[in-house]
Amino acid sequence: MVEVVLWSCGACPYAQRARIVLLAKEVPNYKINDLDNDILLKKKEKPQELLRKNPYGAVPVLDHGNHSIYESAIIMTYLEDAFPGGVRLLPSDPKGRSVVSMLIADCDKKITTMYPLMFNKDEAKTEEFEKNFTDALQFLDDKFNNISGDYFAGDEITLADVAFVPFFERIKVAVEPLRGKKYLENFINLNNWYKRMQSFQPFVDSRMEQSEMLEFYKKYINK
Repeated sequence: MVEVVLWSCGACPYAQRARIVLLAKEVPNYKINDLDNDILLKKKEKPQELLRKNPYGAVPVLDHGNHSIYESAIIMTYLEDAFPGGVRLLPSDPKGRSVVSMLIADCDKKITTMYPLMFNKDEAKTEEFEKNFTDALQFLDDKFNNISGDYFAGDEITLADVAFVPFFERIKVAVEPLRGKKYLENFINLNNWYKRMQSFQPFVDSRMEQSEMLEFYKKYINK
């Protein structure tokens, strides 16, 4: 059997995407090379082997035999195509797959507005960063007004939901406590979707301890 190895960091939301898919697809006997979160804080050097596999030196990286893949969206799709078991996370038709791909692109463009807000130390910029973030949440919340199902692409969980959910976990666990505001409760569709995702076991099993996650982001802000 060809070996599957994921290079990961527990605090990285992009790596969590890959961990969720590995669990959902029931990939047999995979290994996780879990790097120290201090690498993300730039307190430790990145392993040279990681840099050989990904010229950007970022996680996740997936090794499938002698083939190495980087970028979380590509890894998620690869795992879906390479391992037919477990939960189906992509539609079979080109139109459905394109919808999921566009939603993942929306995620990568919109939800990352949480970082300038979370890491901001200049109170003069808080209003600007907060508006960018809440505008992004409104854009995503409105997506549910155009679908009939409970998830981003319809009735079933897809890679779109997997792409989003690590970031929403960080909104709840880190952004809201650190900024002292309950942002998600103002966006009913997103709030309800996130509650539904709590019953998706691969997501639950992919999590790091919430207290540990919050402490990591506190360190990141103060690095």
